[in-house]
Amino acid sequence: MYAVGRHDRVVELADLPQSSVGAPTPVVVGDEGTVSVAYRLSTQESLRLGLSDTSICVVQFEGCIAQYSGSPDDKALHGHPLWKCGLEPYGAFEVQHSSWIRQLARRNRVHPRHRDELFEPLRHFVLTFHASLFECIALNYDVHHVEGDLAQALPRVFRIQFAEKVAGG
Repeated sequence: MYAVGRHDRVVELADLPQSSVGAPTPVVVGDEGTVSVAYRLSTQESLRLGLSDTSICVVQFEGCIAQYSGSPDDKALHGHPLWKCGLEPYGAFEVQHSSWIRQLARRNRVHPRHRDELFEPLRHFVLTFHASLFECIALNYDVHHVEGDLAQALPRVFRIQFAEKVAGG
């Protein structure tokens, strides 16, 4: 995927709610440019937010140009290239000075109208779960909370994901 350079620095995102440690069951829903990740909240996090103990967090990444979902899991996370930069299990992080973003910019230089400054506002995000992780390069994210279990929440996740596109025609 990408090699980590000496400038990559992993910083925790304190505003993203803690996933369930045992079974967050993340679901990724996306299209060209927007990707949403829905996951079960920890019971403690649900109660802290004033939600039922079976609640879902939906993180919607806007302006997403690249994404990865899969291994390693929590037991093999120390094999991820960002481990030595501060990546930890069961959390939400941003990678500052991301090698992945620099690599994407280099690849795009073959485009006749490429400009490096188009890549400057992009951010590298990583969500680590029990059995997987999710990484993406996007402009920003928005957080939504949905009451109920994942099966009940999925229709709402789809509405959140596609609301603007449906409303805009």
